[in-house]
Amino acid sequence: MLRDLIALHYVRSQHYREVFHRAFSETYREQRRWSLAEGREILHVGRAEKDSS
Repeated sequence: MLRDLIALHYVRSQHYREVFHRAFSETYREQRRWSLAEGREILHVGRAEKDSS
């Protein structure tokens, strides 16, 4: 029974590892796309405000 539990844990952990890796990759790409497109102006304004202080 212990062997079955260990095997089940291993299979589940591999599945979730792939899920988290895919989620991180997709989020990273989306954040980068946003910061280079729509967020560029927002980030630029924030930088200008910081530089003027």
